[in-house]
Amino acid sequence: MTTDSETSEDAILGGRLRVRQPLRGHRVGHDAILLAAATCARATERTVELGAGVGAAAFAIAARAPGTKVMLVEIGETQRAAQQAGRACHRV
Repeated sequence: MTTDSETSEDAILGGRLRVRQPLRGHRVGHDAILLAAATCARATERTVELGAGVGAAAFAIAARAPGTKVMLVEIGETQRAAQQAGRACHRV
């Protein structure tokens, strides 16, 4: 991600979750939110999301279970840059 004109910041879950994501390519969908909802994360646990994209599933878990430690793994450079913006926004 080189400029803001290549990304958007979107609100999910009624604004509780905000993600910065590329305008082109795969974008956050219901699958990430459903994955987070199906996870039994607790505040004292750690969650690892492999192939995290912009981190929507992990950030949704962190929003649902405050105190959960999340680790995001992604090889895409653009997605990793978006994750950093998300980490700053959600303090995870």
